[in-house]
Amino acid sequence: MSTDNGQLGTVALVQVAYQATAAEFQEAMRVLTKASPAARRSQWIMTGVGLVFLALGLRVDHPGAELNVGPMMFGSILLTFLLVIAPRMRARQAHRHGQARGPRYVTVDGSGVTAATQHEHQWSAWAMFSRYLETPNLFVLLSADQKCMTFLPKRAFHQPDDADRLRQILHLQLPLAAPTASAR
Repeated sequence: MSTDNGQLGTVALVQVAYQATAAEFQEAMRVLTKASPAARRSQWIMTGVGLVFLALGLRVDHPGAELNVGPMMFGSILLTFLLVIAPRMRARQAHRHGQARGPRYVTVDGSGVTAATQHEHQWSAWAMFSRYLETPNLFVLLSADQKCMTFLPKRAFHQPDDADRLRQILHLQLPLAAPTASAR
């Protein structure tokens, strides 16, 4: 991690190098899901479908009728898959993809965010991002279309003031998203 305060009128530069963990991918994807209206809507619809199947299994038409185990089991499995297993599978897949690329080198400054690996280099202007959110472990920059994000693990900072410097840059460039209970 290196930093450069620059002169009056310029913004600090923050550089980090890291290899993201599966837990960090999962946390970042959870933040993205909470921030994206389409992802939240999709999650609510699928949860509703699972609950309907649970309710069909619990439906009893007349006294002495038995529970219908098929829809109840299907609803339980669907809910477990959608709320627990699928998000972890997506995070693991993203983690494997990130591992294949190798360490990630990110530079954040007044002009935007530069991310590089051994095989690729990408620069994103601040206009590509809509806002950022800080969790206990990450800084997550959300894209303007709410479909993707860039995250920086706090463990990648080697000096205590690096997180403050990044926070200052982000505060100047992007609005802070309202924190959600599950993102913290």
